Amino acid sequence: MEQDLTKKYEELDFNEDVFIFGAGFSKALNPKYPTLKELSEQIEKIYKMIAFAEHDGFDKPTSMVAKYYFTLPPKIRNNIEHLLTYLYAEFPWKTNTERNIDKALYYDILYRISYCFTYQTNEIKEEYLKLGEYINRTGSTCITFNYDLLLENLLQKTPSDFVALSSERNVNPINKQYYQIPMETFDAKDYLKLESNNFPKILKLHGSINWIYKANCDTNRILFNPSASNYALPSGYSPFIIPPVTDKTLFYKNSYISQIWQIAKNSLQNANNIYVIGYSFPETDLSANFLMNFGLQEEDLNKTLSKKIYNINLKPNNQLSKFCKSTNVSIEEISCKECKIFKPNKNLPCMECENCKNMPMDKFIKNIITPKLKK
Repeated sequence: MEQDLTKKYEELDFNEDVFIFGAGFSKALNPKYPTLKELSEQIEKIYKMIAFAEHDGFDKPTSMVAKYYFTLPPKIRNNIEHLLTYLYAEFPWKTNTERNIDKALYYDILYRISYCFTYQTNEIKEEYLKLGEYINRTGSTCITFNYDLLLENLLQKTPSDFVALSSERNVNPINKQYYQIPMETFDAKDYLKLESNNFPKILKLHGSINWIYKANCDTNRILFNPSASNYALPSGYSPFIIPPVTDKTLFYKNSYISQIWQIAKNSLQNANNIYVIGYSFPETDLSANFLMNFGLQEEDLNKTLSKKIYNINLKPNNQLSKFCKSTNVSIEEISCKECKIFKPNKNLPCMECENCKNMPMDKFIKNIITPKLKK
């Protein structure tokens, strides 16, 4: 499998435009997209319904896991990042029984997270369809830290030189060709493959809710699940998503994910324009920060830097500014930086001035993307 991955990697062409998408992008496309805080609240609500149900509608193992969830300290439960980190880590004070039930709860939460992100409306603002049209037309590379399917749905809703796929079950599956690493399909008869020479590339650095694997098996094998949009998860499989745990090192050892990160680095090195939408490069995410540091260097060290970064976010990105300053890369801020009422610590626009009413995403599509589409 490693040889197949390497061969595919060596055949890739790199595009001059690279998009980097974070949670802010999905939130802009769909206001119902949950933040980490909202995700914590949704998980708690689900387990409360299961643990304290007045009927026996849930199987016994699920009820036991839900009740165990409420034995954990509230300070851990209320922060999904801390919760998953605690459950996944094999701290020395844990007994074997605690380790096993922690892993059971961990994988159950992954399923709940996958469901939360799947159970979203696919309605997208009409203005944002222009972004999908541009990505389709140029075959741009999309690097995303999100595991939802909003980006894929955006691309399949917009004009392109390929048509949206359908299946016998009418689930309108996401086209597997978006993903650059060879991946088997769990149910091949439910998927129609369509070849295109100018297909957008989606690099999902933290996995995807339509990727599945056998969590308890020592294997790198990830399968594409075309029925994910139908909330179908095959028995014995878990969604392959890298959850918001503090240490993600173990997940990056997977050969699929490792290759995707390598392609992302090379895509950044070969890009002229890098559009960062809704991602702040938090200092705690060392992998993402190192990726950007190396990605801003030209692959050919003798080549003159000609990159430009566009930051499309609610607030200016100080971390990106540091990257650009150290590499002499220019940056254009499309944010609420001119707003005197905006409070960065709350990460919210004030919505009381024209600058915030004209959101960064809208400004970016109007001033940058639309003119390019007219060329």
